[in-house]
Amino acid sequence: MMPKVPKWQDGREALESFKQALHLYETTIRAKAFREFYRKDLSSAARRYRTLAEKRSDGSEAQTFYFRLSELFERQLAEYGTEPPPKRRPSKWSLGVPLAYPDIPDELTLRVHFPATGSLKRAKATAMAQYADHVSEQKAPSGDVLPSAAVGPERAQFFEHLIEATGAEGLYPPRAQGTFEGWVRSDGTSSAEPDWNDDRSPWVRIRNDNDSARLFHWSPRRLTPPSGVIHPDISWIPDSLPWDTDPRFREVLAATQRDQLREAVELVETIPAAERDLQFDEMIYLRFPTGLTPRGDDLRYLAGKFIARSTLHGRLAAEFDDFIKCLDAELAEAGPITGDFPGFGDQSRLYQNGPSAFVRNTPPLSDWQATRQHYRQALNLYGHPIAPRGRSSSGIRTSRPTPRTRFNGCSLPK
Repeated sequence: MMPKVPKWQDGREALESFKQALHLYETTIRAKAFREFYRKDLSSAARRYRTLAEKRSDGSEAQTFYFRLSELFERQLAEYGTEPPPKRRPSKWSLGVPLAYPDIPDELTLRVHFPATGSLKRAKATAMAQYADHVSEQKAPSGDVLPSAAVGPERAQFFEHLIEATGAEGLYPPRAQGTFEGWVRSDGTSSAEPDWNDDRSPWVRIRNDNDSARLFHWSPRRLTPPSGVIHPDISWIPDSLPWDTDPRFREVLAATQRDQLREAVELVETIPAAERDLQFDEMIYLRFPTGLTPRGDDLRYLAGKFIARSTLHGRLAAEFDDFIKCLDAELAEAGPITGDFPGFGDQSRLYQNGPSAFVRNTPPLSDWQATRQHYRQALNLYGHPIAPRGRSSSGIRTSRPTPRTRFNGCSLPK
């Protein structure tokens, strides 16, 4: 509400106090409608008090006061100004950027390009791609990242490992607002379209690379290839031992291959937490059959996602290690994971009406050896090739766990 107008008997000091009160009142007006009402009140008051001044006798104190009050309202109206034009909401991101084909040495013939953002699976594949002979990436204004990884033919085993991490589908560059659009030709001209009929287009070259890379995934290889397509010949790992790109994780795989889960947990804990945060699901499962309490460092990835959505993002990000310590204390108080933990409980009742005795006899997840044996048989039934590749991207699913992961081995018992 507008401050009360002083009386002419209050003198000039009252006008100064009233002016300060008007300035203070203006700072409290937020809504556009109220600002319009305030301008109308100022204009009306200026006319009213000028009329009152003209009706007073010339030279009187009242006439002088009302003239000054009318001028005050006019100055305030001029200073307050008109309503500014509405601001245009800025675009969330700018236009997309042209897609380019990375500069990869000719001898590195096994190539793949895949989106790096949007899921935990892609994040794990991106981390694994760092072991390739050539790694590069393209960034779009929207924040999407398109990594490119390439290796020579002698590293076909690693490339198969990488393709099973990325998956056989969804390997193509994102095409949405603010991502990748068109390309720049060699003569400097730009094309707004991918130009699928032009073999020099990076869209075509990336598509061809990924079509070849898909053949390294187990799902296309179990099918009869189309005419003219030859599946790559990939050698098995010597002696059928678990394998991983990182020697530290190979030690973990060897321990789980021997069914030494506590030794595997100890080996994992020697690896810096920031270098194994993407394997949080596998770490949680390792602690379940061993009866060990989860640690705060096991959940760094999930904690980071929680902080990113928090209203206290700035402070929590700056004190991330202290946040992990608080989380560790809460987990220690909660104790080990029990059998009624969501996804880890006895699932026999879920499969009691299964179509086969094999499904109905699914063992509890707490029995590591029985689980490995059961899912090896399941892989055979589903047509999945039983090869010890030690895939680092396929985390354990709590509903139907896959034992072939980075920590828990993939060379299942026969």
